[in-house]
Amino acid sequence: MSSMALETPDEFALLPPRRYRFAQGMLALVIASIVGWAVAEILGYSINATLAFSLLGIVVVGASVLHGRRRRKDRIMDELVLRTYDALGAKRIDRKLIRCDKWTRSLLPKPAVLLFHHNPVTWDGKPLGQTRANLVIGLALKPILQKLFPAMAIKIEPGPQPFTLVASLQDVETEQEGTSEESADTRAQLVASELFKDPMEVETTADPDGVEEVTVKHHQGTDFAMAARRNRVERIFNTRVPGHWRAHWDTVGDVVVFKQRKELPSMVKIDISSFKPILTHSHYTAFEVPIAAAENNLVVTWRPYLQSHALIVGPTGSGKTVILHNMAIACSHAGLRVWVVDGKRVEFLGFRWWPNVEFIAAKVPHQIKLIHDAKKLMDERYDLIEDGKASLDDFEPLILIIDEVASLVKRIESWWAEQGYKGKPPVKEWLSDLGRLARTAKIHLVLGLQRPDVEFLNGEMRSNFGARYSVGRLDPQGAMMMWENAAVGTTVARSKKGRGFATTLDGDVVESQFIYAPNPDPVAPGFDPAFVTAVKPSQTRWGIKHIEDVPDIQIDIDGKEQPSLLDDYLDAQIIDGPHPNWVKHEEGEGPAENADEAPKTVEEPEILESWLPGDDSASDSEDDDESFEGFSDQTISVEPAKLEPGDLVEIDEDLELWGVVEDVLIDEVGAQIDYRAMSTGEPEMLALEPSDKVRTRKPVDPVVED
Repeated sequence: MSSMALETPDEFALLPPRRYRFAQGMLALVIASIVGWAVAEILGYSINATLAFSLLGIVVVGASVLHGRRRRKDRIMDELVLRTYDALGAKRIDRKLIRCDKWTRSLLPKPAVLLFHHNPVTWDGKPLGQTRANLVIGLALKPILQKLFPAMAIKIEPGPQPFTLVASLQDVETEQEGTSEESADTRAQLVASELFKDPMEVETTADPDGVEEVTVKHHQGTDFAMAARRNRVERIFNTRVPGHWRAHWDTVGDVVVFKQRKELPSMVKIDISSFKPILTHSHYTAFEVPIAAAENNLVVTWRPYLQSHALIVGPTGSGKTVILHNMAIACSHAGLRVWVVDGKRVEFLGFRWWPNVEFIAAKVPHQIKLIHDAKKLMDERYDLIEDGKASLDDFEPLILIIDEVASLVKRIESWWAEQGYKGKPPVKEWLSDLGRLARTAKIHLVLGLQRPDVEFLNGEMRSNFGARYSVGRLDPQGAMMMWENAAVGTTVARSKKGRGFATTLDGDVVESQFIYAPNPDPVAPGFDPAFVTAVKPSQTRWGIKHIEDVPDIQIDIDGKEQPSLLDDYLDAQIIDGPHPNWVKHEEGEGPAENADEAPKTVEEPEILESWLPGDDSASDSEDDDESFEGFSDQTISVEPAKLEPGDLVEIDEDLELWGVVEDVLIDEVGAQIDYRAMSTGEPEMLALEPSDKVRTRKPVDPVVED
């Protein structure tokens, strides 16, 4: 009957005995048959005795088989009651706890559908609530049923009435697939019910690979209003449910969706097929630039109409300029007007004849003028709106890309001092004004920085950049300024080129693989002419222009030499076509435009090879050598209470595993350290006693919250 027989038949004595009248029925049938045969003989009817007794034998055998099946079913049900009443929380053994609604059609029947009635109270008398009781009791029932019916696949679901469960059993041959999926499904639902204290609803969605999503509707909105609590729930779920999960919170609707995280691709190339010319204001409001591929097939995009300005942060060689190239190519394909201030002077050489890239400023006076002209254009548009002569619909969008803002500002300050001008250059103020007001004038900034240093971007300035992207590994101070979390972005594997974090249109911060775009400069290493040709726009709405070169010394009306004033540079003429030196440079006839002030050494342009997956062993070695970059050389031992967000903490001394602290929780249970693993970047937890000591390294730059 089953693989788990009862230890002694005496256990069945715990149930009231069943009464069967099979023997009496068979005796009555035989007596009735003999009496009928005798009466027929008296009345003169001739009966074939052989046929009569054959029919009687068939009836007896059939009745015996049916009686045997009934006794088997009763014994199975009694064994189920005795094995499961404790798991069901029943106060006494009762056959009414279980009902079989369907049996298999076989000589030896087995239950196919069972209905269980359970008591929603734990062993210590605490109420569980219906949803959690169904999950907890269902999880306890499943191994019992699997031992009783090892050759059957079992699925347990909530029953039609409150506090009931329905178990569906099928032969393994007919339903072998899905067993592990159901186990993961039950596990996910149980953990969710524990985390949310009797949630209103827990639903799972599966795909061929297993459980894909777990949706929880709860009524604890106040408890999860704090980000730290939400992060902790996500970590616990990842620890207890197989797979890598990301929690998506709807704090208004009290709903959270846990989604399986898929492995990101190692490279995503720019795709220009989706770009359409922006000819109307409605086209502009809907325009999006694909920036990166994120988990769950999400494409991170920048939508200028909603996210006024974009900020790209990453150390040298991380791929920051590649992202700027992607944005320039995407905007030019849409027919937008693109201005470029090349802070490193050599990163946008290939865009000199690129359709719809109107200006590329490499010299300091040209860079100052271009930023000034953008602010001037913004002021003019505000005047037109204020005077009622124009509306936002009438303006053409302008994208102002500024690479390496920190280097740019320092070069401008140095040039300013060399010119003998008093005070400080107004460029920072112009950028601040553009950051605050330019969106309403359809002007959008795209800034590239090595780190979001407060010296160049104060809190107000940063808050105006709704689209934020960090590529490569950040230090804890930069991570705090960028993401308001000292661990996000600090554990990006250096072997994964183009990997980082990005904000979505919904404001979520997700790990991303940034889109690769080619460098159009023919002399750049890794230049791919076929790729460049494939992504180059075919239509030009904005032709290339250049800014007049203003000499540093001019002759006044009296014939005396006078240094050029700032206004002389700001009033420099705009000339159609490329700079003459550009043509000479391309034809090999003369120096580059900025040859007169070019430094002896310049930074290497970021190239395709820097984004290709390299040798794993070499990458791992590089990570090992630079794991502590940004942290102190001194290792100290402290109690968990003395750890701070951004500290580097040792997780396992033998395996040499470290993580960046995100949060520390200490209560009566113990200490819990939330961290991101340096090796994987995944959020993890470490449980300790409050008095335990952990080895840690402090950040070189202290982490300061705004």
